[in-house]
Amino acid sequence: MPDIEQCKANIIGYIDSLAPELIGLSRTIHAQPELAFNEIEASRLLSSYLKEHGFSCRLGVGNMPTAFSACYPPHSSKTPAVTFLA
Repeated sequence: MPDIEQCKANIIGYIDSLAPELIGLSRTIHAQPELAFNEIEASRLLSSYLKEHGFSCRLGVGNMPTAFSACYPPHSSKTPAVTFLA
């Protein structure tokens, strides 16, 4: 079994390596404000980014065109998963 502290360090290192991309994504969304429940571009940008990083995305969740869920690893029921609902 892997050492939990080493796992945490690996995860933190990976997230830190994504910082420039995430900051750029945040700035892009901030530069294009959208009204509540009409965040079409923000939803597209976020779901596309997550897909590029191996998440499976389901768009239009809850009958809201801009809502989505993203799961990693995609379509896996035998391992722990991380899911975002936005």
